[in-house]
Amino acid sequence: MEKQISRIDQELAKLIKQDPAIFQKANYLDSIPGYGMLLAAHLLVITETFTKIQKPKRLAAFIGIVAYQHQSGTSVSKKARIRYFGPGPSRKLLRLDAQSVATHDVTFRRYYLRKLAQGKARALVLNNIANKLLKVACAIVRNNTQYIKEYRSIHPMYLKSA
Repeated sequence: MEKQISRIDQELAKLIKQDPAIFQKANYLDSIPGYGMLLAAHLLVITETFTKIQKPKRLAAFIGIVAYQHQSGTSVSKKARIRYFGPGPSRKLLRLDAQSVATHDVTFRRYYLRKLAQGKARALVLNNIANKLLKVACAIVRNNTQYIKEYRSIHPMYLKSA
């Protein structure tokens, strides 16, 4: 089984290297913690190399990891749930990625433990991490940069006062 997996990985890498633009985007995605070549290639295929879907919210909705409210009038109000629309392999790969970074990456591990301490459900927190990873992937491909582990965003309001 391991030989077959390594053979498939080699074949996938060979196909990606044929197009320089796809190879560059795959390398950018591969720099994100938890992302492997399989998830990167899968996202590149379903988004048509991020030309069809560029926005993270639309991508998350397409994959089916967005929680939708269920409300009907004033009497029926249920908690938000994800609907299993979109490609199942994408959801599965993102879920496995979220579990991996929640275990092995320090930043995501802190977030994961903080949300569990607040009483959030494990599945909800992993879904949030998957959404965060999609946001990071879309930003990296949009900006044509590698993932920077120490990067912290600064609110534009604080830049004006400095």
